[in-house]
Amino acid sequence: MEIFRVESGENEVVDRIVRPSSIPDLGRLRIGEREEYGPLNEPESPLPELPEHPEDGPWEASNPAGGPWLSGAFQAGLPTGEWRVYSPPGQIMTYGRMEEGKAEGIWLWYYPSGQLREVGSYSAGMPSGTWKMHYSSGVLFEELSYSEGLLDGRWTIFHPNGQLAEDRSWSAGKQVGTQVDYALSG
Repeated sequence: MEIFRVESGENEVVDRIVRPSSIPDLGRLRIGEREEYGPLNEPESPLPELPEHPEDGPWEASNPAGGPWLSGAFQAGLPTGEWRVYSPPGQIMTYGRMEEGKAEGIWLWYYPSGQLREVGSYSAGMPSGTWKMHYSSGVLFEELSYSEGLLDGRWTIFHPNGQLAEDRSWSAGKQVGTQVDYALSG
């Protein structure tokens, strides 16, 4: 769902913003003196795959340039408390809470400019409630709802000018009814 480090070319680091349905591979992650590669967690987790961490307490991972990339804490080997994902310059790109290794409550994602990109909530590690995504201009891009981790309710997508582009309904993770598409002119 969020911003994950992806490396391309010779030491060039690229930030990617991804949606829950598109899960890329995680790029290089520096943890202490070692670098790791790995896939992201299941779509219900806003954090990349984390290494096993037997010690309780604060935890940080650095980007290849030595700046912050991930910060949070572990308790009983599980991510807990506030977690942040940073861009290479050190801006917060993702922010939320983990409880017993699962995302909980409201999570926020930001564009590199600092503009809010997405806001959504989790319950026991699953998306829940209303999620809103915005264009980098701040205009609403889409709004959708989850129930128990499944799309449920109205899903609307908007043109960059704020006019409705698509309107569809979901129930228990399945699209129902007729999808309506709107031209840019309305």
